[in-house]
Amino acid sequence: MRNRISALLFTVFAAICSLILFSPSAGAAGSITLYHGSDYADLLTSSTLTYVEVCDGEAGNGVYLEYQTYAIPYTRKLWDPDGKGGDCGKANIERMTRARICENNVSCSGWQQIY
Repeated sequence: MRNRISALLFTVFAAICSLILFSPSAGAAGSITLYHGSDYADLLTSSTLTYVEVCDGEAGNGVYLEYQTYAIPYTRKLWDPDGKGGDCGKANIERMTRARICENNVSCSGWQQIY
């Protein structure tokens, strides 16, 4: 009887540990990089914020990130402030739903879902 209880407790404990270790978490942080040619945007996400860095890797046209958030569903933009000059556009933005990187007057990448 004692061995059965020990085995049952071990099985329950193992199942709980598996659920905790291997279940996806809504608050889990993640990293996404979007590309448009040599231009890119790095997004570091958390459960409440997205840290964004958008960088122009080519001379000629400006680069920006178009995005939507859970709080405000219309499209907004974050620009690289100086083109290929070395500085990137940086911001902490409320949790995003989707984003894409665009080269001004050229085109945009496809929309990427952000979780």
